[in-house]
Amino acid sequence: DDDDDEVEEDANADYGAGIKPARNPGVPTIYALMVVYGKGIDVDADVRTMRNFFDTLQQHRIANVRETLLKGAEATAQGTLDAVKALKPGDDDVIWFFYSGHGCMAEGDRLLCTRGKELRRAAVVDAVRKTGARLKVVLSDCCAVESGRLEPGEAVGASRPTFSPELMSGLLNGYRG
Repeated sequence: DDDDDEVEEDANADYGAGIKPARNPGVPTIYALMVVYGKGIDVDADVRTMRNFFDTLQQHRIANVRETLLKGAEATAQGTLDAVKALKPGDDDVIWFFYSGHGCMAEGDRLLCTRGKELRRAAVVDAVRKTGARLKVVLSDCCAVESGRLEPGEAVGASRPTFSPELMSGLLNGYRG
């Protein structure tokens, strides 16, 4: 039972302030789903970095952002898939899935180490593909070391870049897939 497991989250984690949704006219909405789980690996710093990025997009009127953050006890495999399915993007919108935490591989299957059962990255990709968004982004910041064989049921489903408003606008407004 997941409720009996210790939650892997730093006691002093600082995720920063959530993104306040903007209402910029004529730009897509990014449905940002961030899932973070782990102690001592700076997942909270990753959330702050993503939030700064999303805030910059809104300030430059490139996109509006609707954020969902699953962390600690909320960061389960099934909860993650349910959160993806709950997103309701429009035809011109963007799904931006981001995972930060531990990860591994088993028989070539990439796994995200969520609370309780591990989550197959392919299951996230499949769930994101099924959304009606114009652009779908799946990022995972985790290791991919080979962990060996899994038993059935053990898993579910450098330098700082310069921000370019033109590049980001082209990416978020000109691509599909």
